[in-house]
Amino acid sequence: VYSSQNLILQIKIKYSNMDSNSFDQRYRSMYDALTRYVGIANQYSSTQEKILAVHNLLAENIAYASQKNGEYPMLSYTAYGALVNNEAVCDGYTYAFNLIMTYLGIDSIRVANEDNSHAWNAVEIDGKWYFIDVTLDDPYIVGADREGIYRYTHFLRTEEEFRANSEKHSGTYQYEREGIHVDDMRYSNMPIGTNSVQTYVDGSWYIVSNDGKSIVKTDFYGEFEKNILTMENGKISTLAIKDDILYFTNMRTLLKYDLAQNELRAMAYTPNEYRLCYKIYPKSNTTLILYYYNSDTEFI
Repeated sequence: VYSSQNLILQIKIKYSNMDSNSFDQRYRSMYDALTRYVGIANQYSSTQEKILAVHNLLAENIAYASQKNGEYPMLSYTAYGALVNNEAVCDGYTYAFNLIMTYLGIDSIRVANEDNSHAWNAVEIDGKWYFIDVTLDDPYIVGADREGIYRYTHFLRTEEEFRANSEKHSGTYQYEREGIHVDDMRYSNMPIGTNSVQTYVDGSWYIVSNDGKSIVKTDFYGEFEKNILTMENGKISTLAIKDDILYFTNMRTLLKYDLAQNELRAMAYTPNEYRLCYKIYPKSNTTLILYYYNSDTEFI
């Protein structure tokens, strides 16, 4: 058991040939990773915001594991593989999510499809259960995991919604616990796009409108609050927020909008050889990463 003032990590030991120093180092690494995730999530006050933070952190930091000699690494099926090695298959994502929820005091269980070929989570909020599939919300783009890109299609959804959006959610579900029903639609109006066209900050979603001309603000549940801005002849392809600055691309221009000052400025123009920016990733206070694609299949 490793402990701090706020977190105790209990470890179930399986015998192996690992020496004591390697064992101790591995589980200290696990403790450090878990502490970091729990610490970030605990910066938020509501249960749903804590869950959102964990969903985003896992999707941002974990890459789907690659096979070696025709098999996935054993650790990719574990929370350790997800949280320490930053690579996992669906079970690794699922067990990592469950472990973090445990230390946040939020009830979460593993759920699998009929043939156990895919797993995800059910999480409880205010006595109601909702599905989350971080694995499918961490998309590949042309076979490569992209830093900072994820979606919300499988976040706090009902069983009906899960069955409708992926064949991986078919058949009879296998629950770790009896009596779980996932049918509450409280969050069903929440936007389901990628974080390229929607982002959550301080209790609100900022979303690119379907026609690409406006950026609107909604509450957590997707209820409209106000229009932030509208671009004449607009074609907004992506947005991101960092420290009250809204970054977005309109046609071939990168712009920033100061939410506090209501001030809009152009920052840069897309090079002619690039077709469209599909993601802005504010990696730090001084670095923006922009992803472009030149055709339907060529990403850079």
